[in-house]
Amino acid sequence: MEDTLIKGKLKGSTLIELLTVAVIIIMVVSLFIPSYSKAKDSAIEAQAMRNLTNMANALNLFYLEKKYYPRDVQPNVAAPGLCPNYLGEWPLASDNQYNSSYDYEAWSMSGGNYWIGITWYGKNARRDSSMSTIMNQGSAFVIKKLGDDYYIEVDRNAKIGP
Repeated sequence: MEDTLIKGKLKGSTLIELLTVAVIIIMVVSLFIPSYSKAKDSAIEAQAMRNLTNMANALNLFYLEKKYYPRDVQPNVAAPGLCPNYLGEWPLASDNQYNSSYDYEAWSMSGGNYWIGITWYGKNARRDSSMSTIMNQGSAFVIKKLGDDYYIEVDRNAKIGP
């Protein structure tokens, strides 16, 4: 681009003009960052809900064949016997940007029965809700949200296997 001489002065962009353009660009970008972040969070949570549904369905198939559910395990560990026969693979914490674990739960209740469910620890990657809060929330195969945790109840009066 050639500079032109007008009445003895060199014409070009001043520092003020350049700074004004930079400020406008920064303001426009800052308007889109929150909506991008929300869209990203929504996509990660939608994937977590699909994973919970798939795991619950796999547990249901396991139960239909074996007549019991697997024993409780540590977070981010597949329920024994579930993979690969009923579920291709257990989603790992490293599979999502929050590094958040899936936790298969087999909690003892009165009468020798167990509450069976799966919890995803959400954005903060830790449990936000107690066992009693989750167990009193309601119906099977409905994904619920407590804090930023998502969980799905599979069975409320279950038997677990050896």
